[in-house]
Amino acid sequence: MLNRYEQVVLTYTRQWQFWAYLAGWVAVVIVADAVPPWFRQTWGFVFLSIAATGPAGAIGQAKSQIADARGSLVPGFRTPHVVVAFVWSLATMVLLPLLSHGAFQTPPLGMIASVAAAATAFALLAYFQSVWAVVIGMGGAGLMILDPVREVGFAMMTGQRNGMALMVLAVSTLVFAMIFYRLAILREGMGEYSRILSDNGYFGWGEPRGAARQQTLPLTIKWIDRMQLAAADQRLRAIRNVFGATPWRRVRHWMLAAADGSKWIAAVLLAIFLTALPLFFGGGDEEASIAIGAVMSVLLPVFCVTATWMSRRRSMGYELTRPVSRERFVREFGLAMATDLAEWWVWLTAAALVPVLVWGPPLRVPDVLAMIVLSAAEQVLAFGILATLLRLRSPSASDGSIMTSIIVVVAPIMVTTSIPRTPALTLAIASGVAALGTVLTYDAYRRWCEMDLA
Repeated sequence: MLNRYEQVVLTYTRQWQFWAYLAGWVAVVIVADAVPPWFRQTWGFVFLSIAATGPAGAIGQAKSQIADARGSLVPGFRTPHVVVAFVWSLATMVLLPLLSHGAFQTPPLGMIASVAAAATAFALLAYFQSVWAVVIGMGGAGLMILDPVREVGFAMMTGQRNGMALMVLAVSTLVFAMIFYRLAILREGMGEYSRILSDNGYFGWGEPRGAARQQTLPLTIKWIDRMQLAAADQRLRAIRNVFGATPWRRVRHWMLAAADGSKWIAAVLLAIFLTALPLFFGGGDEEASIAIGAVMSVLLPVFCVTATWMSRRRSMGYELTRPVSRERFVREFGLAMATDLAEWWVWLTAAALVPVLVWGPPLRVPDVLAMIVLSAAEQVLAFGILATLLRLRSPSASDGSIMTSIIVVVAPIMVTTSIPRTPALTLAIASGVAALGTVLTYDAYRRWCEMDLA
């Protein structure tokens, strides 16, 4: 019996992400003693980001193992995976804050409650991987920008609202109990069974698990897939001799499979949501709605582009057999992905600026320009990360691509949030972020030109 649990634990410890996670926690705690006191609270949010992703990683790992025929056919296969994921989740939400709260001068109860609240949102995303899970996660993150919600959350973390902390822990416990219960009984026919980010999953970068897995999808999803594939096929057939066309024409050709029409629809919905937000929370929250729009304009393009181009990774092997050099194919394919990311960013940034036009400018023009410049630099970094992770055709890279992209992309904003901003400092931060993204992009390009795409 113990050997089964040992084998399950090895599925975690044999992955470099596990040790990178522990190393990141140790590094954050060590640096917390060296940073100035005025920056220590901000650094505590970096710790929250790291600790909160632990349960999501364990749940995603366990689900990728259980959502398989072995979970139903192999005796005793399911229980060790659920137990190990539960123990790891409990350790990251309770043990890490208990070991780290002294470095951040924060009461243990407030730190545990804060980690649990953030971990709940990540766990919902990792397990259900559905549109409503993204809406709940992004909505919860967006509400933290509102002054009343942020003040209550900060008071809870600093020990001034212990009753609120206990209530948050109770809600998080119920959510995790529901997730682990569904994980323990996971079987074909449940809506989330096929939603795994792994080498053999429906959304993975490897080969699908076969027609039997896809047959479990709802008929509505199949109908939508058929409509999208039919539209993409019609656009592809309308172009003759694409390799004899101009480079930009070929770049647009690679983008035909993406759902271009959904960009303006998403922008309109986001603009309506941000514009109506002050009506629900009363006057004086116009600046908060703009801040929420700025965060969404940075993060949502990463979601949208990853969801589209992750599935395109499987087709690159046979697409390269067409009459084109490897270097030109990689450049045009990468430029297509960068163009898609840029279009998503332009549409969503325009939507985030709508509240400024409706409610008046609560921010100065230099502040708006600084926000746009830093957001554009973040997209350069996001593209470099996506190009690097897309190259790694493995379950681990697939599992962590979205989470890693979001954490790394938003890290410069979180780390520098307490630093007094000036135009020169904002430009320097944006230049550094863009330079890092450029270096990652160039490294990914050289590796793409040399790797095996079969």
